[in-house]
Amino acid sequence: MDAKGSNRNKYQSVNALQYDWEIEVNNIKRIEFAAIPEGNGANGTEIKMAFTERYYGKYDTFKIEESG
Repeated sequence: MDAKGSNRNKYQSVNALQYDWEIEVNNIKRIEFAAIPEGNGANGTEIKMAFTERYYGKYDTFKIEESG
């Protein structure tokens, strides 16, 4: 708070469309592929993946353990 008691500097704006943060959990759910992924992601191209259940959202980020 400043001398007048306001919270003017309490929050800070972020000029970004996305941001990352780390989450540590012990119960990571593993979802199997329903088919072989299409594409390889080279030069920023898309990779289409089908899973056995709907778990990931459109803009979720995940890591393939075998290839990183």
